[in-house]
Amino acid sequence: MNELQVVLIIIAAAIIVGLYYFQQQKVPAAVQKKLNPSHDSSLNQLKKGGSSSAKNATDRALLDEDELVIPDNQLGLTFGEEFEKPKEVVLEEENLKEIVGFTAPSALVSSNKVPKPTDDSPSFGSPSVDKKEIKKTKEDKKSKEIEPQVFALIVMGSDNFFMSKLNQTLHGVGLVLSDKGIFVKNDSNGNEIIRVANLLEPGTFSKEQLEDENLTSLGVVLILELPTSMKAPAVMHDMILMARKISQRLNARLYDINRQLIKESDLQKMRNKAIKYETSAI
Repeated sequence: MNELQVVLIIIAAAIIVGLYYFQQQKVPAAVQKKLNPSHDSSLNQLKKGGSSSAKNATDRALLDEDELVIPDNQLGLTFGEEFEKPKEVVLEEENLKEIVGFTAPSALVSSNKVPKPTDDSPSFGSPSVDKKEIKKTKEDKKSKEIEPQVFALIVMGSDNFFMSKLNQTLHGVGLVLSDKGIFVKNDSNGNEIIRVANLLEPGTFSKEQLEDENLTSLGVVLILELPTSMKAPAVMHDMILMARKISQRLNARLYDINRQLIKESDLQKMRNKAIKYETSAI
């Protein structure tokens, strides 16, 4: 065998080996194409419709808000506003245990779900106060506020008054003789508000004395004891006005309980005391 034949044999062998490897690489691609025949068509469709898809996406982004479709479960949700406050849920537990010192809400106490705390429960820093002491203080304050006060004005002249004249004058200012033997002024309900007594002992009048034209009296004393059924300032005004009328009709003067001559400033002090008494009683 010569050299030319050897070379041809080698070339033929190389061609056979190349064809073999070429066939081995070509078969898997054909098999893959057979198994997923739409693969190439999808790629082609994607290449062809790529520009149109981008255009459609842009068009959707430019749609008006009125054309947007919002799911039902998102309706009512607004941004920038508070969400609806969740409803309060009250858990009910039948087997609640008492905690010492804890004051249960009135709703639970009324439903007998939580027992009321006992009197021995701690006050958590609250100062201990004696209930008896508080009651006593309130009673003392109340008694102090309504403590009676007595005011008096004396009508007296330089000479004694005849009983008949005195009787006529006292009746003329609205006074009546009571069963106790003194003149009184009553309110619309028959309650005594102003009393007028005789300056002579024992301070009373009798019908026989008042009808006797020879008997005389040194004068009378007007007494006001607060509180009465009327407001203190009003009843004080009535007593001062009544004393002035009596003194004018009998040509007499007004004196205090110590038989000191009354001045206008003294009468004003009596009015002020009545006002103060009324406000302190409130």
